[in-house]
Amino acid sequence: MRINVFEVGIIGLLLAAVGAGAVSGFTGLFLVIGHLTALLALFIVVRNLTAKINNKAARLLFALIALLLLIEASIQLLTGLHLNWFVLSLLMEGGLRQNTGLSPSLSAAAILLAGTGLYWLSAKVTASANLFAAPRIIAIGLATAVSTQFVYAVAYYHGSTNAVHVRRSMPFFWTPHPYQSNKLLGYVFPDRGENPFSVSKIPEGGTAFTPERATLTSIRDKTGASPPNILIIVTDSLRSKDIRQNPDLVPTLTAAGQTGYLSLDHYSVSNCTHFSLYTMFTGALPTSYGTARSLKRKTGILPEMSAAGYSVSTAESVSLDWYDLSDIILPTTVQRWVGEDEDTLESDREVTAKTLAQLASWQQSDTPRLHLAYYHGTHFPYSKALGSSTVPNLDLYKMAIGLFDTELAKILTALNELDLAENTLVIVTSDHGEEFFEDGRVGHASRLSNEQVQVPLLILGAPNRLSMPRSHKDIPELIYATINPARPTSQPPEQIYLANCGYDFPGAFSVINAGGRYDFEFNNGYLIPMDPQNGPKQADMRKAATDLLTLIQ
Repeated sequence: MRINVFEVGIIGLLLAAVGAGAVSGFTGLFLVIGHLTALLALFIVVRNLTAKINNKAARLLFALIALLLLIEASIQLLTGLHLNWFVLSLLMEGGLRQNTGLSPSLSAAAILLAGTGLYWLSAKVTASANLFAAPRIIAIGLATAVSTQFVYAVAYYHGSTNAVHVRRSMPFFWTPHPYQSNKLLGYVFPDRGENPFSVSKIPEGGTAFTPERATLTSIRDKTGASPPNILIIVTDSLRSKDIRQNPDLVPTLTAAGQTGYLSLDHYSVSNCTHFSLYTMFTGALPTSYGTARSLKRKTGILPEMSAAGYSVSTAESVSLDWYDLSDIILPTTVQRWVGEDEDTLESDREVTAKTLAQLASWQQSDTPRLHLAYYHGTHFPYSKALGSSTVPNLDLYKMAIGLFDTELAKILTALNELDLAENTLVIVTSDHGEEFFEDGRVGHASRLSNEQVQVPLLILGAPNRLSMPRSHKDIPELIYATINPARPTSQPPEQIYLANCGYDFPGAFSVINAGGRYDFEFNNGYLIPMDPQNGPKQADMRKAATDLLTLIQ
């Protein structure tokens, strides 16, 4: 079988580039080499079969596959994610430019240009060489594919975290469900004994944890006083790191923290908007997001507050329809305003104007109000008014933080001038953080690093008797306890749970407690330690896994 040396060389190099990050230990090296060899053999066979039909179609096939691998390599380099259904779904969601910074027209033009260039090079560089006969190439591809799958199944059966790392990190790598492979291997190998990763069921006598929720049957306490208004201000992608390093970036936030409560060690629970805000308004981990999304089920504190008599409104710089989030967390009766300006600076200013109008209307009504102001200017891409494309993104980001602080100042000033501050619970926070090439990553939704999940939290107007939240999961309890003075106080949980972004269900978790931090991959019902602990720490890790599973199931 003759091959186009240029095409095979390009595909081979690109496969090596997208697979290099998956290498982990000897087992991982074998799996990566075997998988990439099988893919390369598949390309050679399919490309030659296509050439027998039409040479132009064969060159087009090469250009498309090379382009696919280039896109995968770029996504890995910039975000740490892969070209999978989740990433594709991001591109198919509305508001592509606002949420990802990508211009649909420019992206399409770049893809078309790259594909055309590859096709042209394939036609110009026609050097070829004889390779093995077609049956031998097919046999090599099948042998490497089968051996790779077998080694993975055996390694997984025996609890190899290197094998799991390959499955998580290797693009275009599919494996059978472990239930089938483990069942078959059980006939060959001795009893594997205790699950090598973690318990997969709630321990006997345990029950799934459900946050306590009291039905709001009255909007007035026993004294007859009106319950407090609630103002929730969320800005996108605001991490604590820069504020901790330079509090002068946010003078309003810093000053308000002197009279209220300000934490820079707060956790957003997840590193993407739909998961984080779901937890913030429901008190549940986003493990139930997929179910709520598919059922279009109204859930959480906003529908409950509306049913109890609160008037609920929003002002959104960018629509919270992202992944149907609004269908889940917003009540049917909500008064929504959604920005339409493509420039986030102007849209954010409109959010402030709409919020100030809401605050002014609170004076003329005895009905308690809850208003959500959602800002987007701190999310990439930043307003063109901040500077040219030559200004580093981190500098633009810090300027955007300052602009948000300016909008916050207008709202807090209005609360005082309208005499609303004393009877308003104010919560200011962010949905998640952002990375700027810390450890080679940019953006969010890729890993549970502090840059991606540690966000500021400002609380004004909460009763002194209440303990302050440590993560977004605790915020609903703070609101419930604030509006109901008779509600028993409770301490935030000792452990903080983090859930990595996904489409409907998280693919990884972290547990943070007094003993340390424990990171887990979640795969087919099992929690798999990303950093297995030995000695005394192993017991702590297993307890963290058990506690986490009671929340997941």
